[in-house]
Amino acid sequence: MAAGGGTAPGSPALLDAMKQELSRLPDAERSAVAVLALLGPVRRSRAEEFIGPDILDGLVAAGYAVPGQASGGPEVRLAAALHEDSLRRLAPLGLRRQLHRWLRSRPDGEGPGAQQLPGVRRALDSGEPVADGQLLAAAAEANARFLPGTALQLTGTLAGTSAAAAVQAARAQLYRGQLRTARSLAWQAIRTAADPDVVAEAAGIAGQLVRQQGQAGYEELAAGWSAALARLERQHPGTVPAGAGPQLLRLQALHAGGRPREALGELEELAGTCPDPAVRSQALVVLAEVQAAAGLAVRSTATAGQVLEAVDGGAGCGPVPAPQLRVRLARQLIRNGELEAADRQLAALEASGAGAMLVFGGTLDFLRAWLALKRGFAGAARGLLAVAVEGLRVSDPELLLPYALGRAAAAAAEAQDRQEADRYAEEFGGLEHQGPPETSLLAQAYVVRADALAGSVEEALERLADIARILVEGGLLAAELEVRMLMLRLGDRGRLDDLMACAGAAEGTEAAVCLDYARAVRARCGRQVLAVAEQAAEAGYLMIAADAAARSVRQPGGAADQPLARQARRFLHDLGRRWPGIGGLPASDVPAGQRLTQRERDVAVLAAGGIRTREIAGRLGVSVRTVEGHLYRIYEKLDIHSRGELAASLGRDTGPEPALGNPPAICR
Repeated sequence: MAAGGGTAPGSPALLDAMKQELSRLPDAERSAVAVLALLGPVRRSRAEEFIGPDILDGLVAAGYAVPGQASGGPEVRLAAALHEDSLRRLAPLGLRRQLHRWLRSRPDGEGPGAQQLPGVRRALDSGEPVADGQLLAAAAEANARFLPGTALQLTGTLAGTSAAAAVQAARAQLYRGQLRTARSLAWQAIRTAADPDVVAEAAGIAGQLVRQQGQAGYEELAAGWSAALARLERQHPGTVPAGAGPQLLRLQALHAGGRPREALGELEELAGTCPDPAVRSQALVVLAEVQAAAGLAVRSTATAGQVLEAVDGGAGCGPVPAPQLRVRLARQLIRNGELEAADRQLAALEASGAGAMLVFGGTLDFLRAWLALKRGFAGAARGLLAVAVEGLRVSDPELLLPYALGRAAAAAAEAQDRQEADRYAEEFGGLEHQGPPETSLLAQAYVVRADALAGSVEEALERLADIARILVEGGLLAAELEVRMLMLRLGDRGRLDDLMACAGAAEGTEAAVCLDYARAVRARCGRQVLAVAEQAAEAGYLMIAADAAARSVRQPGGAADQPLARQARRFLHDLGRRWPGIGGLPASDVPAGQRLTQRERDVAVLAAGGIRTREIAGRLGVSVRTVEGHLYRIYEKLDIHSRGELAASLGRDTGPEPALGNPPAICR
């Protein structure tokens, strides 16, 4: 476990565990392990000088130390399974002082320098005084390495409380999930800092915390930042540059207030011409997010690529660490349908180190689950969602827990685990803050989806339509498309025109697939629907592909079209063979009635025979709501949307189906 994790540094359980581990080693190896804990990652040649090459090789062979490669050459570090903080605490004071004196005596001694953290920690371990400036630099480095516990220890060592120390403490508390404390510290720094750069960093931290407040939060923060700059200008006339940061916050307020397209032009100008490189790079990140929300997937992907290219080249984005940038931009790539590009960024995030994983582990698991859902791997996604929710409860710097709970509830309901679905939905409903407006609405949509599996589909569709209307008013085209596709999966055919209008206004391959799918369903043409399935599979959207292929033979005349039925079965078989584990593949060669549970077959037979829902409930001794839930699952399993189609699936006749538009005379 890396230093600064969620476990208290002085945890008796950890100390006891490390004592027991050390007791197994001879004295020399025990001291060597303590030295590696005190040194942190260190050049191998340096460690060999103090420890001895044979002992170091023995620690590597036994798994206590891990070799690696750094820019300066081979390095070695303590194994991740050992708790570095606890081992440092167990190191004898004499050994600490001996090591520190030896390091300072070296010609290239590692006293506080460009990398402050190792030297400062060793100085504190040996009881030597450390200047406040060095403590602050070390705290900033600890935060950059996502070691919030270490950062808080260092800021707590300072003689007084400065605005710069409050900034580092605020970032550490943000990473630890203590959002109220982080907000209080950030605002303290904004109001008291004497340095515009400190104000800017504090405002950047506060900016991550106001997203759940929406437009008012951004506007309040922009006003506070402007007031701080005005205060500094009065104190030091002519020395404070006009800050573009408050302007960026006001543009974010427009987005949060449901006017993302109004912010686009000014954001593009700010990202292209702002003289402050930190604000300019942050404006690019925000621009990618606003473009994605507005359905401009192609432009958003290009903007995200511009930032990520700079990150890969070693450039920063002001005070925002590279792993956090990858998280924010990977989110946009996933929602833009750029699944391979998102996968690469998540792999890079996983390689960021144990500290980043302690902060972003739950976030990474959620993004992996989201990717799996996009690709159709429902079973794998459900497991990842469970792990993600656990992680996000501890650390959620991107405020994704509400959305994760909604997706987890829907995934559990689709797996027919009603108890788990209810538990996630109840937790979502009990959250003090349900996330930023867009995230909250999407989470609500998935909770409604989960409820539909045990309740009234008609009621669920109305609730989803209400959510879609709110998203339309907010100009949040990408989220609207996500909700309208949920409605299509629930069997909604009455609002296909709205789905087509939404998908047609959005950019990107995924939106084009959704548009073609809606058109094919609207035309009620099985061959068109199957063509969309092939298009979706080629693009990597396997859940849409499986759904469309199964739907193709449920279109009018599709079941009687034997070549189409064979082609659809062959497509689904190939899909399952090429991507084992994909969810939602129907057993097309199994008779419809045999794909249902016994109770579902009972309901299906009665409904196909024209019996009304209330009468079915009376005959079976269950509630109307229960019958509606069974009918929903029947419709979903058989990929049908009416009792007429149900009768056709079971080989019965209930009379003509109500017309839903005139299908073309010839379907090509």
